[in-house]
Amino acid sequence: PARELVPLVQGLGSPDPEVQAALQALQTWDYVLSVDSVAAAIFELWLPQVTSRVSDLVLPPEFRSVFGTLNRRVAMRYLQSPDSTFGPDPIAGRDALLLDALAAAVARIKTLRGPDMANWRWGDLHHMQYTHLLSPLVSAGTRALLDTGRLPKGGDGNTVHNTGFRSSDFRQTGGASYRQVVDVGNWDDSVALNSPGQSGDPTSPHYKDLFPLWADATFFPMAFSRQKVESVTEEVLRLQPARRAGP
Repeated sequence: PARELVPLVQGLGSPDPEVQAALQALQTWDYVLSVDSVAAAIFELWLPQVTSRVSDLVLPPEFRSVFGTLNRRVAMRYLQSPDSTFGPDPIAGRDALLLDALAAAVARIKTLRGPDMANWRWGDLHHMQYTHLLSPLVSAGTRALLDTGRLPKGGDGNTVHNTGFRSSDFRQTGGASYRQVVDVGNWDDSVALNSPGQSGDPTSPHYKDLFPLWADATFFPMAFSRQKVESVTEEVLRLQPARRAGP
């Protein structure tokens, strides 16, 4: 989506210094939604503003109340081939809409992260954390065991390693909690991701130790053969049934 939308503002400028700074960030962006990218954060707040404004032009209010906004792809078609929908000068009308939407995005990100653009990194907004279903019912100490902390996440719902999020707080709500890459020529070369850990016991060191790896998209080795499994075995639990006494 960024590769479609951002080129439309190449060459545009704004008399508002904050909007101009946001424009420059977008115009020099590499389109990578990394956690430390300021342009990525600006884009993610700008895109829904753009889509909403195009929808206001195209859809009657009664349609908006039922169907919401246009599909992003449909909105982009209007933007890439502007017509009288944008006014008597379609190009000028479209450009004004894009700049107005960007001003709204800048205003929102200032509310969320303050006026300093150095604090507008995508990972400062976009994040993941796991909250246990029992957390609201237990003490603060137990809650700290059950829940994970908050970690920054890159990407979004349109990128490889899908990290779709909800717009209210930018918390990840989509994507895979488990992935594996299997080498069928050498099974022990296989790797996997899992989150937050491989133990269901909150007191285990392996309850949420995979969460940082998962957040960074770092795979861990997946042992298959008995020899490989035994070489990385940390603990063995044997359950021995009690013998019943004779008659």
